[in-house]
Amino acid sequence: MTPPYPSFSTGRPWLAAALATLALTACGPAPAPAGTPTPADGPPPLEREMRGVWVASVANIDWPSRPGLSTEHQQWELL
Repeated sequence: MTPPYPSFSTGRPWLAAALATLALTACGPAPAPAGTPTPADGPPPLEREMRGVWVASVANIDWPSRPGLSTEHQQWELL
């Protein structure tokens, strides 16, 4: 039976991948392409505020309160 982990006696392809990953991360991130805004520029100004609501209707988690309600009762609960 073959072990589920790499064996030192059968070669070390995982070692080459680990060393390549270490070499790439030791060099730092790749430079950004020309014209890319830097974090020092900050985010763009907001034209307006955006808000949202999450309503879970699966298995009546949030809304409606129970299955089988009429349309009017569901509208009343929502309001």
